[in-house]
Amino acid sequence: METLQTEAIRQLNQRFYAQTEHSKGIKPRKILFLGETFRADAQTWMNGLVEHGNFEFVTWELNQFGTSFKRFLRHFEFLWAPIAIRILIAKEKPDMIIAERTTSYGFLAAASGVRPVAIAQQGITDIYPLDSPLLPLKEFLQKYAFKKATLIHAWGPAMATNIAKKITDMSKVMVMPKGIDLSFFAFDDNDSRYAKKIRGIVTRSLLPDYRHVVIINACSILKRKGY
Repeated sequence: METLQTEAIRQLNQRFYAQTEHSKGIKPRKILFLGETFRADAQTWMNGLVEHGNFEFVTWELNQFGTSFKRFLRHFEFLWAPIAIRILIAKEKPDMIIAERTTSYGFLAAASGVRPVAIAQQGITDIYPLDSPLLPLKEFLQKYAFKKATLIHAWGPAMATNIAKKITDMSKVMVMPKGIDLSFFAFDDNDSRYAKKIRGIVTRSLLPDYRHVVIINACSILKRKGY
């Protein structure tokens, strides 16, 4: 599925990317980011916009608790979050909001009252785990976020396919892959060191949630079949 250049995307581009160079006398556009700022990917694109465009960031995120019990306390913090975010908005007056994960920060962004709102779905589904007792609540939060968002960013066609099951207006869905640009890497198939070898690049952590064991087993099957 190709990137969808919709009216919503064009409006965002017109408003926030008409002038990308810092210019004296022009007030930077302020973006409120709701998400985990310790993540390397978030730091990369935020730093890129600050360095190469006329933008500044305000951030807000839930506390990062360590133990399972303390992580449970995040549910109570989540209840206070809409008020805390509206207080921050009244103070900072951002031009737009960007949020990750549709069932948490994405919902909070959609409920903030600020427009435009861009949210990113971070997997085939953000409703996880699938056997969670909070599944009905998470489905409601995601549905609300999808409805109110100006732009929904899907990292791949598989995510867009799942989003299409939840919403009727796919015109505000942008499919833009996120990962390693393989064009920066060159492999010589004639090099004996790489002959008959299956090569892979992992861009995620090695947590079992990402099912790397399934991928490794699949590579083993391909190897046995002579690929």
